[in-house]
Amino acid sequence: DAFAIYSGAGPLAVTLASFEATQQGEAVLVSWETVSELNNRGFNLYRSESAAAPQTLLGFTPSQGPGSAQGFAYSYLDAAAGAQPGQTWYYWLEDVDLNGATTLHGPVSVTFQTPTAITLAGMEAGGALAAAPGLPLWSVLLAAALSVALAARRRAQAR
Repeated sequence: DAFAIYSGAGPLAVTLASFEATQQGEAVLVSWETVSELNNRGFNLYRSESAAAPQTLLGFTPSQGPGSAQGFAYSYLDAAAGAQPGQTWYYWLEDVDLNGATTLHGPVSVTFQTPTAITLAGMEAGGALAAAPGLPLWSVLLAAALSVALAARRRAQAR
């Protein structure tokens, strides 16, 4: 669902289609997509530990089409996020028009989750696996890892 930002003088620089933040390991991938970028110079991206207000300017991303009636996709990898499990980071996107006027969007947030890892402590052949001669060990390990990963995903989706 696209939403437009308006002032009394008419449309401002950007119509956003989406704006989101997702954990990528120890980093955060912030992505946004525009429907149109009328008179848009670019975007300032901010991060904060609080939903109250932006604290840190992460950088400026120039518009892919200043004055364009078409939209574009953008992303920023915040590799310096370094949050601890359970900590939440908030992100704001500020579009800057060609005259210097700004509009702030957000915040969007991401709460860091503990990474999941699979550790194999030992293995014994038995049951159905023992009855399958020639089955490579790597395929057994892969099947076990996939089973654990799928179970973890189901638990995460159930929350």
